[in-house]
Amino acid sequence: MLILLLLGCGHDTKRENPLDPALTPAVELQIALDDTSGTATLTWTPYAGAAAFTEYRVLRNVLAQQVVDTLFVTSDASQTTLIDTSLAPNTAYTYRISVASAGGFVAVSQQQTTPGFEAQPVPLHEVAIDAVQERAVLSWTPYAGGQFEAYRIERRRAGGQDFTSIGRVVAVGDVLHGFGSDVECHLPLSDCRGGCRSGVAG
Repeated sequence: MLILLLLGCGHDTKRENPLDPALTPAVELQIALDDTSGTATLTWTPYAGAAAFTEYRVLRNVLAQQVVDTLFVTSDASQTTLIDTSLAPNTAYTYRISVASAGGFVAVSQQQTTPGFEAQPVPLHEVAIDAVQERAVLSWTPYAGGQFEAYRIERRRAGGQDFTSIGRVVAVGDVLHGFGSDVECHLPLSDCRGGCRSGVAG
């Protein structure tokens, strides 16, 4: 009598397909918005796949738009943080992180959205005329948004069409500016990569 015994392995066969998604898992992404600096900090979990790591790619698009920009590419697997300093004011963005393995497989993280930082016009106060010094003093409420660079002050004569720049104030808390009393209409702007325009006083 002949007895044939078939013995099976008690463990899984090693995965050999480089395109197996289990070998290249996606990373997890988190975003923190800094309203003061007008930046977004992206942090993601380190790559933990079995396939050899190739690169991270940081992808961004304006919310509800189809065009996707590549902000950053790195072959350093330990690089898991990026500060995006290129935000436009009053603009929401969606981010994703793609990770690629040596076998050519690409896995994309879940998307995260940030509303971006707000840049609002600064309220402009009435112009005070100093008859003794023969000058006008302009004042406005301090800018409270992100990415402040400067106040740009423009003027035009009453009834005129075009404004001309007459000054620039680089300290966010400096909200007084004096000039000759021949100015009839005044306008400060706060520059924040795109600018935001106040009202007119005169």
